[in-house]
Amino acid sequence: MNLNYELQNAVFILQSSLNNLRITIDSFGSPVHALSDGIIQNLSPEQIQSLELSFQTRANYLRNHLIKVSAQLALTSNIDSVLKLQKSIQHLTDHYYLSEKVYDCYLDFLHTRSEQGMGIILKGCDKIAKSSLQRGLKHLDKEIPPVITYLDFGQGAALLAAGVYLWDYQTNPAALIKVVRSAIPFPRLTSILHECGHQAAKITGWNEELEPLIYDTVSSSGYPKELASLWALWTSEIAADFWSLSQSNFASVIGLSEVLSGSANRIFDIIPGDPHPMGYLRVMLGIEACNTVFGNGPWLDYRKVWQSLFPLNLCRAKSYKIIMESIPILTLLCKCILTTKMACFSNQSLQEILPWDYSSPKTIKSFLNNDLSTLSVPIDVIIQHPVITLSCFRYMQMFGGRSQESLAKEMRNWLVSLGTSGN
Repeated sequence: MNLNYELQNAVFILQSSLNNLRITIDSFGSPVHALSDGIIQNLSPEQIQSLELSFQTRANYLRNHLIKVSAQLALTSNIDSVLKLQKSIQHLTDHYYLSEKVYDCYLDFLHTRSEQGMGIILKGCDKIAKSSLQRGLKHLDKEIPPVITYLDFGQGAALLAAGVYLWDYQTNPAALIKVVRSAIPFPRLTSILHECGHQAAKITGWNEELEPLIYDTVSSSGYPKELASLWALWTSEIAADFWSLSQSNFASVIGLSEVLSGSANRIFDIIPGDPHPMGYLRVMLGIEACNTVFGNGPWLDYRKVWQSLFPLNLCRAKSYKIIMESIPILTLLCKCILTTKMACFSNQSLQEILPWDYSSPKTIKSFLNNDLSTLSVPIDVIIQHPVITLSCFRYMQMFGGRSQESLAKEMRNWLVSLGTSGN
């Protein structure tokens, strides 16, 4: 490297930047290494291993990138090569910051387990989610990703799906499910099942197959193509709802309606391009799904309450028109979603991979005492069947005459027991 004085100074500055990057990149690793022992004990070996492997891969990419830029430094001989080196260092810096963003995101999520008593509860929530995915995917020969739930503010749950590309253009190693603070410890945790539905759809390609099915079902039945397009737009949320409905049926309906009731002034809204269905119709579809599978039940009384709470004379003319056109097709939609054999499900229907009798009212009642006020099965049974038990708590709330305080205490104890069991 034979450079004049000015270029030597420029190279010195760039080399200093590169040395700083080298030290930073050499220290880059798994966010698990930055956690306290109290948090780590509330992570499973599978979760820890998944994060270790993913961030080791990220670290390797960064170090290989660093090696290439360092080699470029050794060949710097003129102003053009110095400017190219400057650009390469910028690209490496950008690469590091994108990886650091993923690191900090995970660190923030994992640190929500440091709140007093929350780590073991979130570990229980992890097991609810894992059970949901295993039930639906175990016969489809699909790899089930690790699931990590985290605590956050807001009304509704959310998912950062395993397998999606993150900011550093590498895949997300785990399904990250947001659990809102106001849902713990209450039966509204059925929202976890909805987010599992999004993850299952990502794994199987369900949305891509369901969307034309919904469109064709509506349009071929003589309804306007605009209505068919609207329902097809809502496919991803409908799929997630039906994943949850297929595992907790009526409990899922009530949980969804609780979330939507918190935004009562928007219950009839339709936002162009938004995959979330109109709140009013979304609950009505869930109720109709219960009616389609089970026939008469408490969901029919619940439908009357829902209609009373949200009279249609309060909605705008456009929303009213869509509701009036949609109500007659709800049964049709339920049947096509539940009973159509799908290639993504190995030519089985949703109802075949997730039979509704697993958590039917009859099954729920078999887990409860006669007045539906408390669980009547041994602790090992409710640990083994977390999704059924979650639905049981909703029945206890709705029909068992329990106070919210006593129910919350019992549900918290169950979540702790669930988190403590096994790995």
